[in-house]
Amino acid sequence: MSEQSKSRPTELEDLRYRVPDSQDPAVVLTALANAGIPAVPKAVDGHSYVIVSLDSQEHDRERIRDVIARRADETSLEGPHFDRRVVFDDES
Repeated sequence: MSEQSKSRPTELEDLRYRVPDSQDPAVVLTALANAGIPAVPKAVDGHSYVIVSLDSQEHDRERIRDVIARRADETSLEGPHFDRRVVFDDES
C-alpha cells in the first residue's frame, strides 16, 4: 500500500446522514458544530446529506446520532411528532 493511500481517508471513514425532507439541514449542521463535530452539507440526486468524517477518534457515531436526535424537534417542519430515529447510510 502506498503512503498516499494510507494517509488519505476512505469512504468508510465518512458518516453520511440523509436529512429527511421535513428536516432543515442547516440546523443539523449548527447542532453538530456547537457540539464540536465538524460536518459538511452535500446534495446528491436532490437529497440533502450531512457528512461527518470519522477519521478522528473524538467523534463516534453514537454521539453524533445523539446530537442529531436531540435537535430533531427543532429541525422538523412536522413539529414534536417527528420520527427521531437517526439512521446513517451504512445502516440502512
